[in-house]
Amino acid sequence: MKKLAVLLVMGLICQLGEVGARDLKADPLTGRIRVIYIGDAIGVTNPFPVLEADPLLMCTAVYACTIHQTTDEIRKSLRNYMPRTYSRFLNTDVIVLSDANKDAFRTEHFNWFKRGVIEEGMGLVMIGGAESFSDPGWPSWKTTEVADVLPCEMMEAVSQAQGGIVKIVDWEDEFIKSLPFKKLSPYGTFSGHNWIEPRMNAKLLAVLVHIGVGESPFLMWWDIGKGRTMAQSADWTPAGGSVFLRWQYWGDYAINMMLFLAGQKMSEGLEVVYMVRRRMRETNDAIAMLYNMVDLIEEFGGNADNVVRLITDVQEEKAKGMGFYVEAQLDEALQTFAKTVTMCDEAMDAALKARDAAAFWIFFTEWCVVTGTFLLAGSLLWVTMVKRRLYREITTTKLIREDA
Repeated sequence: MKKLAVLLVMGLICQLGEVGARDLKADPLTGRIRVIYIGDAIGVTNPFPVLEADPLLMCTAVYACTIHQTTDEIRKSLRNYMPRTYSRFLNTDVIVLSDANKDAFRTEHFNWFKRGVIEEGMGLVMIGGAESFSDPGWPSWKTTEVADVLPCEMMEAVSQAQGGIVKIVDWEDEFIKSLPFKKLSPYGTFSGHNWIEPRMNAKLLAVLVHIGVGESPFLMWWDIGKGRTMAQSADWTPAGGSVFLRWQYWGDYAINMMLFLAGQKMSEGLEVVYMVRRRMRETNDAIAMLYNMVDLIEEFGGNADNVVRLITDVQEEKAKGMGFYVEAQLDEALQTFAKTVTMCDEAMDAALKARDAAAFWIFFTEWCVVTGTFLLAGSLLWVTMVKRRLYREITTTKLIREDA
């Protein structure tokens, strides 16, 4: 009877979630979406650096993957970065559980996740991996309150399922339409996945096709209560998604997922969005390289003041571009970031000239030292061995026999 009552309540929550409008969940002051990325945020290639660099997001990493992090690292990270009270936890908009070990959390955390989604409109996604869902040999999330809000049932299995190729089954879905999935085909291969099945009211977006075996669910979502949750059966790190990581849009996939979970309406003009993000990343990489050049110039004893001024100009122009991007003025943002890339090239030319100038005096000084040492040693050798001024000259020598 108790189990039946729980099912009825969950069904009512699902229906309310589908009928009610999905409000945007974001920081009321900055408008940025606050993301807590829990699990494999370090020790392996993952989307966290891409998410952290996007101006629309405000990301915090919490280490909770025992495969890539030590117990001490996990304990310290949870203590420092996981909200300690539920009131502080409410300053979160999207939760990512990517290969996070269930045993790393306190019991109340599971309740926070569930309440945050249903009552506060948070977004939550669980990404596949050895420590996700209910993988054999690892602590199962099936017994937690997180399982109540996910759009999938966690299936018991003897081993992790084999890999497959992604096939989109709902091309009209808002999230699917926000990404160029038609360009995924060469890279939509995953080497393994967890056993999950979509719930009755969940929207199945994609499946994994197993050659000669059949299909299994891959990506699904639903609105539950005031929030939205997603489930992806395969890992998006090299452990399962090494081929997927070669897709040029995999970073945009992660960013759009955060926006979608927070209730952000997906932007139109996809190619412009992706080009802006790429120019933004190119600018960030170029600025980091320029600062490395400044360190090198100063180590050589050179003057890097001009390069620093150029970097400051780039930073100011980059801030303008980020403002356009946040305000969805994509054409202006694209033009601005195209300008920052050009400015970075000019700054790099100046940095190379400053480095070469500093290096010239180092090489010149070393040449003078080596040449002076060579001349001094040669002069001493000439005086001592060739001129032989320290030795008396002998005209002839002869061997005298002792018996003579």
